[in-house]
Amino acid sequence: MTTDAAPERLLFWAMAYKLSELLMLAERDGALAALERGVGVEELAGATGWRPDSAAIVLTLLGRAGLVEHDAGRYRLSPELTRYRVLLALEQRLHDWHRSRDSLRRALVSDETNDPLDDLDDPAFVAAFAQAMAATARETALRVRKIIGSAGAARVVDLGGGDGSVAAELAGLLPAARFRVVDRPALHPAFQARADGANHRIEFIAGDLRDAVVVAGAVRSADLILLLNVAHLLADHALDRLLHAARGAAKPGATLVVRDMFRQDDGPLALTDLMLVDWLRCGARFCDDIADFTARLKRAGFSDVAVRAMPGSVDKFVTATVG
Repeated sequence: MTTDAAPERLLFWAMAYKLSELLMLAERDGALAALERGVGVEELAGATGWRPDSAAIVLTLLGRAGLVEHDAGRYRLSPELTRYRVLLALEQRLHDWHRSRDSLRRALVSDETNDPLDDLDDPAFVAAFAQAMAATARETALRVRKIIGSAGAARVVDLGGGDGSVAAELAGLLPAARFRVVDRPALHPAFQARADGANHRIEFIAGDLRDAVVVAGAVRSADLILLLNVAHLLADHALDRLLHAARGAAKPGATLVVRDMFRQDDGPLALTDLMLVDWLRCGARFCDDIADFTARLKRAGFSDVAVRAMPGSVDKFVTATVG
């Protein structure tokens, strides 16, 4: 925005959904796929079935949003964005799922949870979820590897590890380590398709992280416990129960590595602010800032709590020690 005028600010946020709608349609109609390889206006119209003059308007808007680059009559999706395209399909499914259930209103007026991961009987949703995890798995694994250094023959437990994408990437970086992925039973087929068979070093444990018995059983004998972009999905009491169970069952000296977004109260409006709406409509109402979360870990009995900001990431990593 170029003005602080109140009416324009109000209307800007009231109308911002229009660009989101256009972006999602561009993905569904194949425009973003075409823009990955670079196209002219006429080529984009041919690839999507859009009118050329309409395609030109879309390209202008996507360029002003910083999503498309333009050079010598050809337009291309910014290279750093291409591997995250799969996140759009998941975001669209989540939007449709929540809208069909009026999740936000229900979350505002009741204690009811609206967690789409409780509804994993849709194979298409599971596939989109797994693809989204895979898109960021390599980057996440490299960051974890940088934090923990050489892990030797460590036993690693990934709580909420989904299809095992991160575990599979870490298995390549830590050739002597063994891995246990804990997640809902519905994700086991996706795990088998992606991570199973990595020298038999990756095991899947079916269970719900809201069950303290599942968590305690999974982390017993672990050297490294991962909680990656999971904390925000859990209501306060469920998150505290998970942390207490993990700290109580893990062996002394084990390391916990958490990756998540945390509330920010200063600076320009950012992705973390938009995620607060997401966490609200799920019913988790996660709203910890980084100080709140480190205090939560200490209350659960963890020591040596440290925050590790990672360049190029909106998320933060937090490490802590058992005992």
